[in-house]
Formats: sequence, structure tokens, C-alpha cells
Amino acid sequence: MRKGLVGFVLVVPLLSSLASASPIGQDSSEIIYPRSPRSPRSQASAAPVWLSAEAATAPGGEIDWSLLGDRAWMIYRSVVENEPLYFVAAPGEKPEIDPDSSGMHPECAYYGAAHFDSVDAPPAESLADAAERAQAVLQGRIVALTAGFYLGEPNTLLTVQVEQRVRASKAFPESATFYVVYPKARFGIGTIKFCKNDSKFKAVPAVGDQVRLTPLHGPQGKEGLLIQPGPYEIVFLQDARGSSR
Repeated sequence: MRKGLVGFVLVVPLLSSLASASPIGQDSSEIIYPRSPRSPRSQASAAPVWLSAEAATAPGGEIDWSLLGDRAWMIYRSVVENEPLYFVAAPGEKPEIDPDSSGMHPECAYYGAAHFDSVDAPPAESLADAAERAQAVLQGRIVALTAGFYLGEPNTLLTVQVEQRVRASKAFPESATFYVVYPKARFGIGTIKFCKNDSKFKAVPAVGDQVRLTPLHGPQGKEGLLIQPGPYEIVFLQDARGSSR
């Protein structure tokens, strides 16, 4: 099973959100339900796989935790009650915060690195390994960035317009658009500031970037359009001006 869990210092058990009437291809804030038994959350849960920050905001401007579910609240409380890890790059230097550990920073509730696990396909060890073992190879361009929550944790959703199917697969619908969970985020809802980073994902995505997706696992969601790539399963090829990244 593949899991998406922030890198807590305090171990948190993994437990197995305004729905839009428009199709997912038109509105990335829509609830995306899992369709695969590999989904890391319980099928009986009412919490969504993805919910945009806008959709998670109550009329009064604060976050509506009831839409995100108990797991999201549990993880958030663990973050704000936790101190991030520190490391020293060299003897005598000032300690720095470990960018992949979760904890409360002065400026935000900081969610660290995503966790990937699998019983049927180990994570890729290199870009070449991912490309060779990928279920599909899709190349396209980012047309939108949406801040929100993936399984209750802050992330950025990349809307990718497919330009070329380098390797097709029956597991991936014949769609012109896919949604990609990317573990970097910085946004606020009401009085709460959220941020997330994962040092394994170096690039900072922007609209217009050309990317190549080499997912080892099939897509999630009721329409099968949501992809959660591992560190080597997304490659940034060019920026909006056509320059190599």
C-alpha cells in the first residue's frame, strides 16, 4: 500500500472535503474519492482524498475541519505540539531546522517530507529506474496550481495538460488533464498558516512548466485522474519560456 504521511518526529498512526457539482476536469477543488484498494484511507471515511484550501474555508473565513475529517485534525494537532528536528552541518555552526521534519515553526504549522511505502512495487531509486518501471509515461504542461489538502495534509495540486503519451497504459484514462500532488505548499486559512516541504522534490513548480510523469502506481480518485508521484516519478523539463530546468 502506498501511503502519504508527513515526516513526524512524534509517530502518528496512519488511519484508514465543499464538493463541486462540476466534473473534476473543470474544478480541482472537487472531492476526489479513491477507487483503488491501495488507497491509504478507509473507504468508509467521508473525508476526501483532495480538498482545495478555498473549499475548506468556512463562511467566516476560518478552516472547516469537519470537511477535512478527524485524520487531518489529528495530524495538525501533532504538528503544532511538536518541535522540529535540528541538525548541525559542521562542528561549531549554528543548528538548522531539518527541512523534512514536521513541527511548529514561528511562521507556520510546518509539515515535513511525504512518506512513500509500497508492498507491490518498491520506490524508484533513480530517474532511469522510474522511467523503466513506470506504468505510463505522460508529458505535459502545468496549467494551474491549487493549494489544498491531500489526505488532510497541505500540498499543491498541479493541473497538468497532457501533450504527449510517451507510453500509454489502460490504467490511465484517455484524459487530456491529470492532477498531480506535489509536496510543497505555503498558504493560510484564517489565523492558521500552513507550509510543507520535501527536500527530495527540488523544483518549485510554476504555471507553464513542462513536466514528464513516470508513475509507478495507477491513478487515484473516482475519475482516475489523481497522481501522487514519488521523488523520481516527476521530472521538470522546461519552464514557461522554454528554458531547461
